[in-house]
Amino acid sequence: MTFQLPDYLSLPPERLGTGQPVRVEIVPDAECLAEHMAQAMAEAIRAGNQHGTGTTLIIPVGPVDQYERLAAIINRDRLSCRDAVFLNMDEYLIGDEWVPEDHPLSFRGFMNRCFYDLLDPGLAPPMKNRVFPDPKHPERVAAVIERRGGVDVCFGGIGINGHIAFNEPPEPGEDCPVEE
Repeated sequence: MTFQLPDYLSLPPERLGTGQPVRVEIVPDAECLAEHMAQAMAEAIRAGNQHGTGTTLIIPVGPVDQYERLAAIINRDRLSCRDAVFLNMDEYLIGDEWVPEDHPLSFRGFMNRCFYDLLDPGLAPPMKNRVFPDPKHPERVAAVIERRGGVDVCFGGIGINGHIAFNEPPEPGEDCPVEE
């Protein structure tokens, strides 16, 4: 059997998002992506503050370079994140437990070291607004979203092996499963 790409995977870059409510922006390189993403996150937080509602963001860890930049913008512009909720997409597990925060793959540890710990404490989101999916309480993310009245913005993630939002590509030498 021959594998054929679904139609949506064969779109040329300039047509991505056409006719859809999703906005797609193409930037030249990883450095520009980090800056663009940091600026877009800051704008979303700023908009929520201006409306008096706070902002609910779904965020990835990867790419990684936007968070140090975002922290610098927040500190420089005195942009309060006290009413912002950061919903991380995922976290690594060992069995049904989060990996320890000091584990090199811990997204919680990464976010603390590379974002939250860099923020002026008076501007930082409170701990209750730093949400990671919890295998012991899987309903928590949905409850937070419902309580907040939805999500204001969702940023997709690109992982170290090119995966998008933890949709892992096959390892080298593995076949891609094909539905028949």
